[in-house]
Amino acid sequence: MMAPNAECQKYYKDDDIVISGISGRFPNCETFDEFKEKLFDGTDILDKEQSRWPDGICGAVTKIGVLSNLEKFDSTFFNVHPKLAERLDPQIRAMLESTYEAFVDAGVNPTSLRGSNTAVVVATTNNDYADWWSAEPTRVNGYEFLGCTRTMFPNRISYSFDLKGPSYAVDSGSSGSLMAFEHAL
Repeated sequence: MMAPNAECQKYYKDDDIVISGISGRFPNCETFDEFKEKLFDGTDILDKEQSRWPDGICGAVTKIGVLSNLEKFDSTFFNVHPKLAERLDPQIRAMLESTYEAFVDAGVNPTSLRGSNTAVVVATTNNDYADWWSAEPTRVNGYEFLGCTRTMFPNRISYSFDLKGPSYAVDSGSSGSLMAFEHAL
């Protein structure tokens, strides 16, 4: 690991950083508090019954975390064209909703950030949703690229909330979240 240069060290040393809002989507949980409760109680929130892959194919796990209500999305609220909303990766939908909830949890009115120099840095990795759309030519409507491309994830957030700072995705595999956090810092 390389040490940051002296100028960066001064910046980090002199400035306080506060993360004050939280949100997320968790398997078989409707809220963060429900997730926390189940986690501390030792409740298994993974599902044995799943239809995504045949049981044990290629050594795949036999239990998965399933998120509910992925088909529900208020495209008008997030300024997403209905044709694009049809092709919008569920990950982007969840990120838009979670971003709004994190702002509110932090006590920030999202409209107060419109036009601000607020950066959006997102960790992304593989995306099989785009493959699903392109596998059947009759499903294609031309919005798949905008709705499924990983690099568009942060840009969709920036556009929906009118944030004018840097907006980009980081993909470093399992370390993506930490890398995105470091970039944002």
